[in-house]
Amino acid sequence: MASVNVPSTWVADGHLPPRCARHGTVETQRVKRRFYSTPPWWLIILVPFTLLLVLIIALAIRKTVEGPLPACEACANDRRRFVTRVWVGWGVAFALLVLVAAVGSPLVGLLWLLVQLVVLVETFRGDSYRVRGKVSADGQWVELVGADEHFVREIVNALDAYASAAQVPMLRPPNDSQPPSAIDPRTPVTDPTVVYQRTPTILPGR
Repeated sequence: MASVNVPSTWVADGHLPPRCARHGTVETQRVKRRFYSTPPWWLIILVPFTLLLVLIIALAIRKTVEGPLPACEACANDRRRFVTRVWVGWGVAFALLVLVAAVGSPLVGLLWLLVQLVVLVETFRGDSYRVRGKVSADGQWVELVGADEHFVREIVNALDAYASAAQVPMLRPPNDSQPPSAIDPRTPVTDPTVVYQRTPTILPGR
């Protein structure tokens, strides 16, 4: 395949030979195409600044709720095992990198790349080993994902008690079809997702 420079006005006006541009055979139709100029290389410099601007805006508009979440010794053990796995993984990746520099084997280099990718993904999976949370747009609710059924039931009971004591309508999270206070505490909890209202009096004695 060859290349040729054609005046842009020829392309725009269709002043081209009656021959297929790709196969060289006699043309049977004309297909409208659109061509673009190549962006200048220095636009790459703006990419980090664009990503930084998006990050700054995201951090500025997000809602943050910080508070102590009940945990146990099993949670601490899970966290320690996760941190240990990550550090061991990075150690293995570094050792393979040193081996690649010493041996120069493509097979070892491929193994290092695979291990490095796995370790990198695992490093950012810390929240998958604990209860995760997402704040609602109005900042009034925190959706907890991966909570225990007993914890869910106690939250539901606490919401009922709080609504009754304060003589307020049933607490209802945004975009939720069934308010937590309408759930019968005696029924088994099958959904591990729970939402609760931020209030210091939500749990008795707390």
